[in-house]
Amino acid sequence: MFATGGVNDLANLNDAGTLDLNTTGWNLGAGVGVQVQKYITLRADFTAAQSALYRNGADIGQDVDRFFYDAAVQFQYLFPGGAEPYVFAGGGGVTIHQAGTSGEDATKGTFTYGVGLNYGVPYTGLQFFLQAQNWVYDPTDMTGAMSGLDKWQNDLAWSAGVGYRFGF
Repeated sequence: MFATGGVNDLANLNDAGTLDLNTTGWNLGAGVGVQVQKYITLRADFTAAQSALYRNGADIGQDVDRFFYDAAVQFQYLFPGGAEPYVFAGGGGVTIHQAGTSGEDATKGTFTYGVGLNYGVPYTGLQFFLQAQNWVYDPTDMTGAMSGLDKWQNDLAWSAGVGYRFGF
């Protein structure tokens, strides 16, 4: 599967509310899944996301890149006609990079969960989907412009994509 869309952060980066990723950023992702049972799929995803960093409501001219890599268990139900809603949860990691810097990257563990709707084109393996995915992680102990973070982060990506299902 390949997907693209936006990403929003659901909270300020610090308790004082002075640092945040205040605008809608973008995301681009790819993934694979193995359906192990009619209602269960094991999936692995990689998503790159970028947002602008704001301090006291002003864009400081620095983007923050996040690279999410995770695995999850997905539960789905296929309706007649091809519509397949699903939910998933899992874990992985996120590498946070402050664009234009070197040596200020940090890799953190992350929990992920989400919901989606898949539509399989009848008599083909072609699929289209819409998905919302949230990553929860602790970005404290960052350096540079992102120093002073003291809150867990929730990054919500919303995406549309296309995939291909083999063997069905």
